[in-house]
Amino acid sequence: RLRGRFHDFRGIKVMATYHPAYLLRNPGAKRPTWDDMRMLMRDMGIDVPSD
Repeated sequence: RLRGRFHDFRGIKVMATYHPAYLLRNPGAKRPTWDDMRMLMRDMGIDVPSD
């Protein structure tokens, strides 16, 4: 499982998430994708909007 956690790629922190086309075909995956984006924003020190 790659999605939902950080990984190291050549010394760079990366996180896999869903492809935008997948989200268009599977609207139920939008919530986990939003959770991924919130995790990224927190890690980058960006204010995370509330739900």
